Amino acid sequence: MLAAIVTVFTMYTLSLAMNHSQGGTMTSSAGAAARPGDNILNATVDGHQFAYHLIDMHQHMAKTTNPSHMQGMQAKHHLMVYVSKPDGTLLDKAKVGYLVVGPDGVKQTQMGMEMQGGFGADLHLEAKGTYSVTTKAVADGKTLMHQFTYEMQ
Repeated sequence: MLAAIVTVFTMYTLSLAMNHSQGGTMTSSAGAAARPGDNILNATVDGHQFAYHLIDMHQHMAKTTNPSHMQGMQAKHHLMVYVSKPDGTLLDKAKVGYLVVGPDGVKQTQMGMEMQGGFGADLHLEAKGTYSVTTKAVADGKTLMHQFTYEMQ
């Protein structure tokens, strides 16, 4: 299952790169490589920059030439956070986790998997409404916490 998710995410990233070279749009920030998904929030926590990107995996994979890659995928969304240190370098070798509370009060907890300079996790965000997201990043003996709300349309 993990291999399928990594494969799907890698294919997604490669297809975005190909779209970008053909005039497509990608979100990027100064000094950072282009990042997949919609940049939904940028925040500062204790001098660290948090850049959140949300990827609708079903929407993207429906456009691919091989929809069989969707088999076994249950979560529709993938949340990525890219954390930059105060000196601008990306945080690595960290433990990152998410606590997401949906509009119905259902809680999801996921550990982020380090990939492409960020930390991502699959989430179920199908219901319309407001989600509360708490991110915890632990690295270099420091704990960084950030909370925000996101409205699914």
